[in-house]
Amino acid sequence: DAGEPPGTAGKPMLNTLLSHHMTCTAAVVTRYYGGVKLGVRGLIEAYALAVAEAIAQAPLVRLVKTESFRICLDYSLNDSFLNRISVLKTTIAGTDYKERVTHELVVELSDLSALESMLTQYQRQGLLNYIKISA
Repeated sequence: DAGEPPGTAGKPMLNTLLSHHMTCTAAVVTRYYGGVKLGVRGLIEAYALAVAEAIAQAPLVRLVKTESFRICLDYSLNDSFLNRISVLKTTIAGTDYKERVTHELVVELSDLSALESMLTQYQRQGLLNYIKISA
């Protein structure tokens, strides 16, 4: 609270972050004294509002750990493959359509083993080729 009455700056700022489900985040508010005494309630509202307005300035982005893969498969398999991976937490980062379809897939770590199992099964059957792309 750095000079403010205890519980009037840090706690309201933390509560605002937590109410937006934000973790691993820091908020810094600098208040310049303008001659008007806000009182305890006014300070709490001012610090909480400053953090809330900062959060409102840009959309929140959920950060998750991911792995990337390059998958190469025939056109005839593409639709069924995309359907199968649609239940996983995957994103198609890019697609290249040439003699075969090549997808760059990004998968959240929570679904990594399921995707790798599926890809390995397809590759053993000769239906596709894949490689893990290092970051």
